[in-house]
Amino acid sequence: MRSSTLIFWKQAPLLRLLPGLVAGIFLQYYFPHRISIELFVLVLLLICIASLRFLSVQQKYRLTIPVGVSIYVILVCLGSVITHAHDIRSHKNWIGYDESHRKTLLIRLLETPVERKKSFKTTAAIESQLKNGKWVSVKGQLLLYFSKEEKNRQLQQGDRLLISQCLESVNPNTNPGAFDYAAYLSRNNIYHRLFLRSHQYQRIDTGRLSWNRRTVYSVLTVLRTYIHGKQEQAIAEALLIGYTFDLEDELLEAYSRTGVIHVIAISGMHLGLVYGILLLLTSPLKKFRYTRWARPILILVLLWSFSILVGASASVLRAAVIFSCMILGEWLHRKNNTYNSLAASMFCLLCVNPYYLWDLGFQLSYAAVAGIMLFTKPIYSYYYIPNKIIRHCWQLLVVTCCAQVFTIPVVLYHFHQFPNLFMLTNLVVVPLSGCALYACIVLLMVSPVEWMAAGIGFLLQSVLKYMNRFITYAEQLPFAVTDHIQINALQIVCYFFLILFVWRWIASKKIRYLFYISTSICVCLFSYTFRHIQIRQKNRLLVYQFSGQPVTEIFGGGKYISIGQQAQLSTTRKMRLATQTLMGGFEQKAVWVPKESLILSVNGLKIAWLTKKPLYKAGSRPIKVAVLLLQHNPAVSIAAIRQVYKADIYVWDSNNPLWKIRKWKKEADSLHLRHHSVPEQGAFVMDF
Repeated sequence: MRSSTLIFWKQAPLLRLLPGLVAGIFLQYYFPHRISIELFVLVLLLICIASLRFLSVQQKYRLTIPVGVSIYVILVCLGSVITHAHDIRSHKNWIGYDESHRKTLLIRLLETPVERKKSFKTTAAIESQLKNGKWVSVKGQLLLYFSKEEKNRQLQQGDRLLISQCLESVNPNTNPGAFDYAAYLSRNNIYHRLFLRSHQYQRIDTGRLSWNRRTVYSVLTVLRTYIHGKQEQAIAEALLIGYTFDLEDELLEAYSRTGVIHVIAISGMHLGLVYGILLLLTSPLKKFRYTRWARPILILVLLWSFSILVGASASVLRAAVIFSCMILGEWLHRKNNTYNSLAASMFCLLCVNPYYLWDLGFQLSYAAVAGIMLFTKPIYSYYYIPNKIIRHCWQLLVVTCCAQVFTIPVVLYHFHQFPNLFMLTNLVVVPLSGCALYACIVLLMVSPVEWMAAGIGFLLQSVLKYMNRFITYAEQLPFAVTDHIQINALQIVCYFFLILFVWRWIASKKIRYLFYISTSICVCLFSYTFRHIQIRQKNRLLVYQFSGQPVTEIFGGGKYISIGQQAQLSTTRKMRLATQTLMGGFEQKAVWVPKESLILSVNGLKIAWLTKKPLYKAGSRPIKVAVLLLQHNPAVSIAAIRQVYKADIYVWDSNNPLWKIRKWKKEADSLHLRHHSVPEQGAFVMDF
């Protein structure tokens, strides 16, 4: 067993090198610093390793351990250097270092603006800035929103715009447990945003669409011509080229809650289907001596062209690199180690973009493939089924379950829910989506023949229609999803160790692995129990930071009370789910609508809501409350409030204008009163 383990590690050298690179990326990301030390150590160790060629074999053998340690140090330094170089803030001419309030900039649209409910959205690169009458080259990216005006509809990728505006920083989401959109944008080197109307910019140059964008729009035209029905069109667009902007939120959520979101998110599965088609179409080239060498080149070119066409996401690039290794290995008559190919693809992608480590598609893609590689073969071969149809269903079921083994903790950590029907839905949807993808490709090929394209379009529309109906029905079942699942980093690590220890115990039957399995389970249970004891013993007041949406919730004993207008509670429901899960709010106890002078007492904590000037009765004593929330911009001063209420802390909600809040803050500071501004300081959290 030990020798087989050593052989495995020797055949997958890149699998051993990955931890060093990942450690360096984490080091620079969580502890940003200058890389002068890393560069010095990197150069010094490379020179030392290069000098080993002058030593004898015996001397090299004695230095095996120091050389191994040096290689890991080199990888840590390399990861740190790559991460630092990829961060746009490491450049001296980053736009964020300019202290001027209003900036005159020349920007270039990176994508054609996409229509949203209230605006058009895109990203732009900042090319130069006007300083002291001269144009200076600068670096930076913007998240751009355009008003829904006719002029803005004509904007496209590559357009150069001249603007003179004040850039707005992207502030982090301070609601506990919520998705941090600012951190996501920062990993794409976007730190500023801007909203523009048609009169606030001047189009200097009209850009040309890139070849992949032109191809995308040509494909969309064909699909929209021969497939009728908005939902069916949207699914076909997502299946074929990963175009998800036309998908309705309800349908997208249904696919997510039933565990088949990977079908409409272009991933390795789609690239695998395309790879299979390319192998089939190019198989005649193998028969001839002079065309045999052209086959792998043609497959590689088409494979990477498709990857770029669909957006080159992390999961697609992972599959493209692995398939490229397989093709090159076959071409060079070299046997591929699948684990080494998987590690090689991850190593290459992290060298290109170290921030892929935080990309959800990257995490799910590698977790799924690792589970399939480790467990599919032993489980599938354990029981042989003679019937061909049943055997294929068994194979699909095994692959689906094995893909979930390592993706479960990732899904639970990010989404806090588990799709209970994932096996059933995948058994139905995966074959249907495969057929639909092939039909989309055929539709593109026969699109010049109108009558043939119309027939295929009708069949494709019918398949997608019934697939959507099945998903919608499955999502509405009461037992379809388990919600409010909260796991932490320790539990994720224990889960991975548990799976690996179970796998090793099955392979070796050694007793020590049973001890490791028991330890992992005990640590998980301890962490789970400790958290739930905390939930039962702690009460919390939370005032959310939603722009113009005042919502307050009180948590305690696994239940919560929501305070807000019904429309506001409905609008923010999805955004509050992650916070409720983190706070331990598993069941809604009550809903209160704040009135002009609502006072609520929960477990000894008295809270008051103030939406207009309170009525003061001469001679009456102020009402003592722990927290006073001011909402809806009441025309009142702090002095007038103190005549009616005596609060321990004053909280100003996010739907009050900033000028009014700053006025209240001045008055409160002069009276030495505690206060909290939600739009400026973030969500208000108080334990009681």
